[in-house]
Amino acid sequence: MATLPMLVVCCVCKQVADEMSPSSGWTPMSSYLDQHHLLSDDVRLSHTYCPVCYERQARAWSIPRKIRSGRTARLGR
Repeated sequence: MATLPMLVVCCVCKQVADEMSPSSGWTPMSSYLDQHHLLSDDVRLSHTYCPVCYERQARAWSIPRKIRSGRTARLGR
């Protein structure tokens, strides 16, 4: 039994991380499936946030941006 490919999908806007794209951007799922001749049953999904939705959500949740050292500032202090 063949393992289905995994697509990384934004849990907000439903765009797919298109690793095969030259720009490695995010593509609407329907476009991605059409371009790669896939059906929705042909893939497994893993959810995350695309960069745009992550920034919006971080602002909505008041999550501090990462500080220069790469560590996240503590909340509430």
